[in-house]
Amino acid sequence: MNGEAALRRLRKPLVEFLDLDRGVFFAVSDDAAFLAGFEDLLLKGLLLPRERVRTARDGADFFRQVRLPFFADKRLLLVVERRLAGSDARELVRQARAFLDTCRVLVRTARVDREVLTLLHEEGVDNFVAQGAGDAALLEKMAATVRPAGKLGQILDQARSLAGRGRHEEALRLADKALELKPGSATALVLRGDALRGLARPEEAREAYVAAAGAAPMFLEPLKRLAELYREQGDRPRRLECLARLDALSPMNVRRKVELGALLLATGERERAVECFDAAVARVTEEAMGLIEEVRLSIADACLERDPALAERYYRSVIEARKEGFRRSDVAVFNRLGLALRRQGHWAEAVAEYKKALQVAPGDENLHFNVAVALAEGGEGASAAATLDWVLAKNPGFGQDSDALSYQMGAILVAAGRPAEARARLEHALALSPGHEAARTLLGAL
Repeated sequence: MNGEAALRRLRKPLVEFLDLDRGVFFAVSDDAAFLAGFEDLLLKGLLLPRERVRTARDGADFFRQVRLPFFADKRLLLVVERRLAGSDARELVRQARAFLDTCRVLVRTARVDREVLTLLHEEGVDNFVAQGAGDAALLEKMAATVRPAGKLGQILDQARSLAGRGRHEEALRLADKALELKPGSATALVLRGDALRGLARPEEAREAYVAAAGAAPMFLEPLKRLAELYREQGDRPRRLECLARLDALSPMNVRRKVELGALLLATGERERAVECFDAAVARVTEEAMGLIEEVRLSIADACLERDPALAERYYRSVIEARKEGFRRSDVAVFNRLGLALRRQGHWAEAVAEYKKALQVAPGDENLHFNVAVALAEGGEGASAAATLDWVLAKNPGFGQDSDALSYQMGAILVAAGRPAEARARLEHALALSPGHEAARTLLGAL
């Protein structure tokens, strides 16, 4: 710090946070030097009490600590690295905000360009500080992040809390009170829309969100709320417009790119959808390699119903990335890849993929059953039934509580020329689900 006066000035709001908000300063970093400096600055420089200054090397240690009874009535300022152990810390931020709804978040980041800052704010970050910033800059950012809100901020915080507890009438009154204090406040308009939406007044909520978006064109929350509202109303064109505007404002949000791609695919714009999906993968590759598999799988799952060929492409990209060999956890990916192939009529390729998975999970009943289904779809009834017999010998109760599996077993047995056994399986499927029309049709054909 530069001078005792500056130290005293910055100490005041931090001490008020401890006293008035029962605050705790908590740093999470894999940089041991930063954690040591953080503790020295607050404990020795500002003379804050030891129990109100905490540190952790990773997210697991952080959550282990905050679950202790000491934290039950505390409010945290979480100072966290944007990247922990090479991975993006946004998931930690989301979980921290969900577990501790009054938590305030200050992120240390190497990049401070607009796209990064927009993404951080969208993910629930209150403030940021550049890595390598000096003690004075860090304390300035901490003080700004915990400084008590004025009257308008207090009303908005209370309205937000009431809406979160389902007390929408009270939240609406407070949102209107906030608008009297600051007409045109985008935040107040969003909260007004939230309250109206909770009161099942969607058109009035839409008007509030539209007004908020007009009042603050760079504010993402109104557009996010509108996209959610249009999804609930089944209004694809306007939802698509909102998602596209959000993607332009915050292009680093990978999950939204996947959502936008899925919507484009559903509306028949396959080429634009593929551009979104590829941009999502490229962004993850650039920003956080650890998330790339998750993104590819979410894209594939989004495509599976409407475009199994496109789903196949992304499932295969996950499998092909396994340079070190397949793992037991890959079985689920092989199962979904096989389904994508079967939906294209490529049953032999599906069998080949299932058999690759059987190399790491030879006793997996579901894999063997999927092989049987694919064989039956390819007209290999005898082989399908033999595989099914193996499954049932291992587990006689397999599929007993599932109408879908019971129907598939019936279809396999029909293909194998075993009508009596098929009838029993199909009747069981109908007993579980009387509206299962495929089972009823197949049963009627026996």
